[in-house]
Parts: sequence; C-alpha cells; structure tokens
Amino acid sequence: NVAMTTARFQSMGNAIKFASDSSAHGEVSLQWLRDMSDKYGMPIEELTGGFKTFQGAMMDTKFTGDQVRDMFSQVSKGAVTMGLSAEDQQGVFLALGQIMGKGKVQAEELRGQIGERIPGAFKIAANAMGMTTQELDKFMSEGKLIAEEFLPKFAKEMEKTFANGAKIDNVSTSVSRLGTAWESLMLSFGNSNDGVIKKTIDGLSRLINLASDYVAGTDALQKQAAGVKANAN
Repeated sequence: NVAMTTARFQSMGNAIKFASDSSAHGEVSLQWLRDMSDKYGMPIEELTGGFKTFQGAMMDTKFTGDQVRDMFSQVSKGAVTMGLSAEDQQGVFLALGQIMGKGKVQAEELRGQIGERIPGAFKIAANAMGMTTQELDKFMSEGKLIAEEFLPKFAKEMEKTFANGAKIDNVSTSVSRLGTAWESLMLSFGNSNDGVIKKTIDGLSRLINLASDYVAGTDALQKQAAGVKANAN
C-alpha cells in the first residue's frame, strides 16, 4: 500500500512539474494542493489528480501558474459546497480541460459533462458572461464562446455563487482530512525509504520473471519429451 501510494503521487507530481514553468513552480503547486486539501477538507489524491488534468490542459495558453491555481481553487470550492463525489469532481475538471483543448465552449461539455454534475452550471455560465441563458445558448451555438475568455469568468462566478458554502466543516470534511493525513504519512514513509522500496520491488520483479521463465522452459521440455515419446511409439 505504501509503495502503490508513493508511486501514484510521484506520477502525479511529475506530471504537475512537467506542466509547470519549472520544477520549483511545480513544488509550489503541490504544497498549495496540500494546504487546500487541509483547509477545505478535500481528499488530497483526488484533488491532485484533478489539478494534474486541469493544469495539463492549460499548457501553452496565456494563463500563468497563479491564474491556473486560482481557477482550480474557485471551481473546487463550488464542488465541495455541492458535495460532489471525487469521481464527479474529476469529471468536471476533465470537461474544463476538454473545453480548453478545443478552444471553444460547446454544449457537450457545458450542458452535458459539467451540467450533469453541477446543477445550474449553465445559469452560472450565463451570469459569468453577463448574458441570459438564451443569449449564451445562441452565442455558444455560433461558436463565439472562446475558452480562454470563458474559463476565468466561469471559475470566478463559481466562487461567487458558492462562496459561503465552501467554508463547510463537518464530518465529511473531517473524514477527508483524516484520509489525507494517512496518505501523507504513507507518502512520507515511502519517500524516505524510496531506494529500499524500489530495490525490493525490482528484486521481486526479477524473481517473478525468473519463475515465469522456469515454468515456460519446463513446459517446453515436457512438450518436447512428449513428442519424442510419441515418435518412438
């Protein structure tokens, strides 16, 4: 469990550092995620995974690291208030990433993937753009709703809509903090013993490969022996 947790977080951490301006900025984002997890009672692994997806979609855009973190935080607060599951939160950030990747906002993501998870998302989007829902629908259908213009406004409106609710502190957030503390403990142990764990896993892999080769070789010899016996008869 320690090894698997360490491997997952190292993978996500490497992806976040790669998508950042520098490794140092990546470390800033990782620490910021840990602080955010503790403050709002969000599961750290799901939070980190969502940020990895969102930040990856922001590469080669006009947004700075601070702006990406701000947008992620603003949307996350709404997700906490709505009580979204970790899977639904991932779905929201995946959809926002797809919007950024396409360059324009389409109904598939806004009405579908996001709207199915955040009730009233389309109304929030309309408010963000200073339009009625009918005006937004027409604007979007004409291909005029540009992702780089829409995303920061939508994120800010999410924070405005759910500002008070994001301060929730209940059993659910306490359980999330407990889970985060446990994962942090395993991760600290895994990182401090990274060399030992890696050597152990590599050794087990070699042992399994040797066993596999032995079984395969034994099977081949048995078939060869059976063939010789059949020919002799």
